[in-house]
Amino acid sequence: MDEIERQVQLPPGADELHNYARYYTFDGKRVIATFVASRGLDPLKGQRRWRAERLPTVMDGGCAVVNIIYNPRARKIEKTYCNGLA
Repeated sequence: MDEIERQVQLPPGADELHNYARYYTFDGKRVIATFVASRGLDPLKGQRRWRAERLPTVMDGGCAVVNIIYNPRARKIEKTYCNGLA
């Protein structure tokens, strides 16, 4: 998590990192992260955690949901993108 968050450059239109609840999982080859914007007094705002099970699935939301693909062997982020809009 620390390595990814040091490297990540959120896409244009995204909020600041500390405004997202951040979820990470490992698929056997890559780390997949989903950042979900939290507002107000949401207790998950700014929290981050590893999940063994699936990450939260959101089909739209624009930059309220940011997705990251990280290659731990190369130690670099391969892709960062916002969700689409419905």
